Amino acid sequence: MNKMYSGVQLFENKALFKATTSTKFLHTSKKEIQLNNYRVRRQIPEDHANQYFINIILFADTSMSDHYGNELENYLKLVMAKVSRIFKHFSIGHPIAFGSVNIKKTNENFLDPDKYPMNSIILENFCKWQSTQTINPDMKNLNDSYVALLLTRNIICLSSHGDKNCEGAGHANSGTICNQNLSCGVINDGSFSTELTIAHEVGHLTGKGDCLLAEPKEIFNETEYGHLGEHYSLDKICEFAWGLGFYAAPAFDDNEKDSIIVPDGSPCEDNKICYEGECISSNEMKTINGGWSDYGSFSKCSRTCGGGIKSRHRYCNNPTPMYGGQYCLGKKIDYQICALKKCPQETQDFRDSQCADYKNPKDQDFSVSWKSYENTVNPCLLYCMKNDRYFPLHRNVLDGTPCRGENSHMCVNGICKKYGCDYKFDSVAELDICGVCNGNNSTCHQILL
Repeated sequence: MNKMYSGVQLFENKALFKATTSTKFLHTSKKEIQLNNYRVRRQIPEDHANQYFINIILFADTSMSDHYGNELENYLKLVMAKVSRIFKHFSIGHPIAFGSVNIKKTNENFLDPDKYPMNSIILENFCKWQSTQTINPDMKNLNDSYVALLLTRNIICLSSHGDKNCEGAGHANSGTICNQNLSCGVINDGSFSTELTIAHEVGHLTGKGDCLLAEPKEIFNETEYGHLGEHYSLDKICEFAWGLGFYAAPAFDDNEKDSIIVPDGSPCEDNKICYEGECISSNEMKTINGGWSDYGSFSKCSRTCGGGIKSRHRYCNNPTPMYGGQYCLGKKIDYQICALKKCPQETQDFRDSQCADYKNPKDQDFSVSWKSYENTVNPCLLYCMKNDRYFPLHRNVLDGTPCRGENSHMCVNGICKKYGCDYKFDSVAELDICGVCNGNNSTCHQILL
């Protein structure tokens, strides 16, 4: 008789890798990799593809050492090789490479004996502890991005309300990757789900700090380690996941066959292996570096007068990077200034007009209008003033909004950018004393009185 246990069907001591409601996130399909990568992509500026770097240190507790024994380090290297491939997937839209990937064992217990094993408590205790550890100085440079992860086979609970809330796969801080005291997470090892959990939690940690640009002294090369399914049989991976006595059962019909979860590198047909949910020939898995497409057409200008912004996009799909290939570097969006003619004198200030358009359904006093206020720290965030009080509306001003109180700065995609007298961004062109852009002061002369 079949019995459901933790999302795996048991067939007379056989475990079928079948995705159920509670375990469907385990499938390393292209769609779910893209969903995971959305979390990373939304944290990083979208208009320019820079090379980013992340250093990783894994602390494996005693439950990991007891479970994997001598295979622990090899298993974790294979897991991180998969995580590295996930972060190189084209759906992120940026090239992200791992620097150092260090693995350490720890005997520390991060559970509070007087409290339920809640993930927030474990995370807090682990973050405090890891910040005191002596780590390779080449890796823990003050300018580098650095992530510390605790891997455990122990229960992680989402709250203190009992077993029904103890299915947490991981927990991490948000946007703290450049703060080495808070750049940490806790991962519940579920074997063939661990790689996605790590990618998900590192995505939580990823922010917009300059530390991501610091190039490390070494780069983690995932091709040196191969795939989990190349090193371990499905029976062994099933044993890793659920313990001794478990091994992979064959599919019983076409529907079950479609839902079987197998790690990358596992054999599927003659001379073929599984990769991101597809059965392909290993000969097809040749590294393909990405190339830029041509720019598309320009968008409509964001303003009709006073200086606005129009943009056009290009994509890293000519070709699309595949199988660990390099993502394109450079501008993804080309911005140009448009609508340079002066606005009529009676035209409302552009920033003021954005506040005037604000409608708050809870605001009953429609007789008082909102006015703008430029915050000097975040000049491209929309702040509005009412009754001498300032409110951040938690959204960027529209492209083309002047910023920093100067004619030579304009907000573009939430960033205050400088432009030259030639109306080009990042230009150093300036007016000479005669008022000529890039002139040499020769078109006028001083009149002596």
